[in-house]
Amino acid sequence: IRIMPHNRFLVCDAGNGRLVLYDEYGNYERELIDDLLEYPIAATPDGNRWWVLDGATGRIVLITQKGEVLYEVAGQLMGTPRPLRRPSDIAVLPDDRLAIADTGNDRILICKIIREQE
Repeated sequence: IRIMPHNRFLVCDAGNGRLVLYDEYGNYERELIDDLLEYPIAATPDGNRWWVLDGATGRIVLITQKGEVLYEVAGQLMGTPRPLRRPSDIAVLPDDRLAIADTGNDRILICKIIREQE
């Protein structure tokens, strides 16, 4: 469960392969379902977007609030010797890097987020 802006809550409903958004009082707002997400176990806000981690596939997806996929990478990240194995959490750090807990490989990966020019 992540607290979003305006006291909304984002819940990773891994068993149903979806993300669910609730308002500040716990009322259902909407769900985001994507074919890329089999078992979403963690999500973290990044401005108006969310980084989502799929525990079944090791896939990392960047989606908009409407559920549109902006970026997706599966398994092995560039510059790492091993693919993700049983990843468990993801977070955007204050210095605009992405931290990924790769539990199966006993490591935490720190990745630089490269943003497109607007």
